[in-house]
Amino acid sequence: MAAASSNTTSHTSTPEEQLAFLSKGIHQIMTTLNTELDYRTFSDLYSTVYSYCTSLKLPERQPPNNRSRGGGVLLGADLYKEIQRFLEAHLRPMKEKAQSLQPEDLLRYYVNEWERYTAGAKILNRVFAYFNRHWVKREQHEGKKGEYWREEEEEVYEVYTLALIQWKDYVFLPIQQDETKLTDALLNLIDRRRKGDSKMADEGLLKAGISSIVHLGIDNDDPSKECLDVYREHFEAPFLESSKKYYEKETHKDNR
Repeated sequence: MAAASSNTTSHTSTPEEQLAFLSKGIHQIMTTLNTELDYRTFSDLYSTVYSYCTSLKLPERQPPNNRSRGGGVLLGADLYKEIQRFLEAHLRPMKEKAQSLQPEDLLRYYVNEWERYTAGAKILNRVFAYFNRHWVKREQHEGKKGEYWREEEEEVYEVYTLALIQWKDYVFLPIQQDETKLTDALLNLIDRRRKGDSKMADEGLLKAGISSIVHLGIDNDDPSKECLDVYREHFEAPFLESSKKYYEKETHKDNR
């Protein structure tokens, strides 16, 4: 297993230094990592997340403008925003590349990038497990929209769920707004399959593409629950309409 290098940051580092260290770790995981993190790198990143989230609870580090919930809210918010900013910047080039491709190439590119992205996001989610369990959960249960740093309609999610939402907003929906290119690519593949013109490799591509759409459905009341809204709108409904037209056409042929 290839090791992913990391420069250790001290528990006594400033929050700014810790945030910079974590930013580098996020970049490494999402852009250059082709395997699991080695134990030392994972441990360094995990412990830095812990130190960062708890550092302002120390009396000597309390900020003068501490706001009600111990200052940790503001510190966690900075980290959450950093993850959001990185993922948005990371995804924009993928969207631009995808929008330039024709349906079959688009689907292959989309699935390959989706699998790489979600693999990295799962590792990221484990690195930020403490952050998820404590800061994110507290914001979900106690935080108020529009308070301190959140927009009025902004929800807070665990890191993996946040990564899925960023993918939906910055890759999936822009592609779909461009003449529903991803749906059309899937339906074209299904049409070829009906005509006996598909390959074994296409089966995996089709399943992976549909599965990605299923995973993009997020229930805001309970993100752990399966939500099929995105799947129904962007695949099921056009698939049923396409199937109806196909079988009507086939029936017409048989009756001639």
